[in-house]
Amino acid sequence: SSDYVLDATGASVTFGYPIDPVSRLSFGVGVNNTKLSIGTLPALQIKNFVDKYGEKFTNYELTAGWSRSTLNRGMFPTSGWRQGLSGEITVPVSDLQFYKLRYNSNLYIPLSSSHEFVFRMRNEWSYGSGFGDTSTLPFYENYFAGGINSVRGYENNSLGPKTTEQAQFANPDPFGGNLLFENSFEVIFPLPFIKDQSSMRMSYFVDTGNVFDTERDYYFDPTEIRWSTGLALQWNTFIGPLGF
Repeated sequence: SSDYVLDATGASVTFGYPIDPVSRLSFGVGVNNTKLSIGTLPALQIKNFVDKYGEKFTNYELTAGWSRSTLNRGMFPTSGWRQGLSGEITVPVSDLQFYKLRYNSNLYIPLSSSHEFVFRMRNEWSYGSGFGDTSTLPFYENYFAGGINSVRGYENNSLGPKTTEQAQFANPDPFGGNLLFENSFEVIFPLPFIKDQSSMRMSYFVDTGNVFDTERDYYFDPTEIRWSTGLALQWNTFIGPLGF
């Protein structure tokens, strides 16, 4: 009953090199073997992809990245800037030729000398596409948006263009896209009546973002940006960080 099942096996190795106390470069190589199994009535976009490229692919990948972090601490930072730029590309001898680029950023600016009030801005912009004999980014490499780590207030991976169904009464599903645009703005403030603020904090946030698919003529449109606003609570517990 599933649209498709994806089985992937592979291996990769990454080398990192610090270029100064706060910055580093990374380079990687890898190989990935992917097998698709489609259901009885897959979405039209999935069927068209399989009809054109088949169901089995062996791809050889090269990756590179740059990152820089001046955050004052790893958990619950209150000042500093962490940003990263990464890229991934399959070499021409691969069964599928495509590339992906990603930029992400987290900026913290203290609004008080005690760092109790902090302004945070998060950005993530990603883009991918095919080249050579592959005209589009493989659908299973698409980006998705929506959810607690994306645009809060929306269901996980629910934003962006939907699939085109072959069955008359089937419900379209989110299909993702090759262009991701997300921005988040927060004001972090202390919780009242809590003496130890080191393990929990609260914020007022405004999230914006969406996914677009330029290869299906769903181009970037500012009027299609979704947004949400609300309160968030982060709590670092003994089992790991929790968010509400």
